Amino acid sequence: MDAPLRCPKCQALVVDRRFAQCTTCHADLPAEWLLTSVQLAELDENDRHARSEHSALMNELTRQDEVGPEGPLLNPNDLSPD
Repeated sequence: MDAPLRCPKCQALVVDRRFAQCTTCHADLPAEWLLTSVQLAELDENDRHARSEHSALMNELTRQDEVGPEGPLLNPNDLSPD
């Protein structure tokens, strides 16, 4: 396993490679550590998808709460990835 990236200036863990600066000391990070535009686009798409699924699940749970405790249970198949 690769060692975690640490800021060359303050040795803080690099927790987000979307940003060109250390989140602790604001020193510039090496360019090769940063995510590429393709990686950023994929990350954004995955984030949008996860947020959409989360929202749909929360809406479903809210509808079930409105039905009451006798309402239908969440089907485990609804949680499986597409």
